[in-house]
Amino acid sequence: MVTKFNINIGDFIKAAKEGSELSKKLFNIYQDQEFDAIYNMFDNKLIQKSMS
Repeated sequence: MVTKFNINIGDFIKAAKEGSELSKKLFNIYQDQEFDAIYNMFDNKLIQKSMS
């Protein structure tokens, strides 16, 4: 995916972390489980897989 969009891995990890933080903040505001699910997906799977 990183190659497809012509970005380096550092930029991808940074964007994923920002998405994770934003979704957690939105969950805290709206208590919508979809935001929590997005946070968990980014935090647990996406960032760790991209680093390996």
